[in-house]
Amino acid sequence: MKIVDSAYEALDSKDGSGFADCLAEDVRIQLINDPAIHGRENAREFFTARLAMVDEPEHTTINLWELDDTVICEDASHTKRLNGERVSVKGLAFWRVKDEEIFDLRVYEDLSPFADDFAAHQVEGDAPAEHWSLGFFRALDARDVDAATALLSDDATYQLGSTEEVASKPAVRAKLEEFLGEYPAIRHDLLGTRDVDDSLALLQFTTSYATGNGRIVTIPEAAIVRRSGGRVTAVRSFMDLTTAGNG
Repeated sequence: MKIVDSAYEALDSKDGSGFADCLAEDVRIQLINDPAIHGRENAREFFTARLAMVDEPEHTTINLWELDDTVICEDASHTKRLNGERVSVKGLAFWRVKDEEIFDLRVYEDLSPFADDFAAHQVEGDAPAEHWSLGFFRALDARDVDAATALLSDDATYQLGSTEEVASKPAVRAKLEEFLGEYPAIRHDLLGTRDVDDSLALLQFTTSYATGNGRIVTIPEAAIVRRSGGRVTAVRSFMDLTTAGNG
């Protein structure tokens, strides 16, 4: 796709702003183990700073596949570190495109040759920390019930769609285990957060479910998340569970 070619051209020109111009306003970018980057302007700031840490970047395509809305590119990145050392690393990138804009990018490659160069950039936190309310949903996506329940207060409540509300950490754990048992994979793509106050957040997602019969369904989801004393006290998720059914 032309927009992906333009994105690579911007990266090889060390043009962080030009790269950001290829992105959707609500883009999500995941680079290896870096914190996820949300939004075009955050990506513009991040890539401008990151590209300043290398010289003469050049991407060579090894294999490329276009599947539906996704361009999957196996490439080799040839780059000169600021100390003059030239290194090459191989990677696999998943570029998702809609309306001639990149709205999701996942990159998998070994950046260990740049560990010293990038360390300060990561510590300084140029990629913004995620909102406090998202930890619960990220744990669901990782299928980590321990991590999800560790965020909860002892008397936390949870309600999924129009199902019966459950209360207490053990009851929420049981509900999550039941829920995750129905879906081999779940992914929440954040559309936006709204803070009512420091203890109440309203979230919007596009959520994808892998169902028991191998289908992938994508549905809108919204949530209310409350907290007190640093713990999540209530989660309410609103969605059409008929659409997400595993039958």
